[in-house]
Amino acid sequence: MSIRPIDMQVIIPKTEEIAKRQQGQEEKNQLGNEKFMLQLQQEIKQRRQQVQTSNKSEGEKIDSQAREKNSEQRKKEKKQSKEKKNELADPNKGKLLDIRT
Repeated sequence: MSIRPIDMQVIIPKTEEIAKRQQGQEEKNQLGNEKFMLQLQQEIKQRRQQVQTSNKSEGEKIDSQAREKNSEQRKKEKKQSKEKKNELADPNKGKLLDIRT
């Protein structure tokens, strides 16, 4: 396909117009990429902050649950030790009196 001289007269003025369109399209793509990167960075920053704050509250819940379990275990141990002491004691001791006259 060869280009004729008449076609060259039409093509040359349009090259500037096409170059401007391409440049505008490239700038638009570049701005879109920059905007996307900024949004991505903001999301990453928010996620980092959210994770840190949620970990603190979870840690407190775990601590309070651990404390409750420890206190319950202590109560059970105290009950068991009292029961053992009661079992070891002679059931007749202190109930019967020997009186001599």
